Amino acid sequence: MREAIKNNPRISAGELSIILGISPRAAEKRLAQLKKTGI
Repeated sequence: MREAIKNNPRISAGELSIILGISPRAAEKRLAQLKKTGI
């Protein structure tokens, strides 16, 4: 996930969900966790 964000910092949760094979909502939750920790 971090590699995908590093390659494209403006990647959407929908795009991440496809790459990771998870639901868009799960991708949103993971992004929120990363933002909360300052990544």
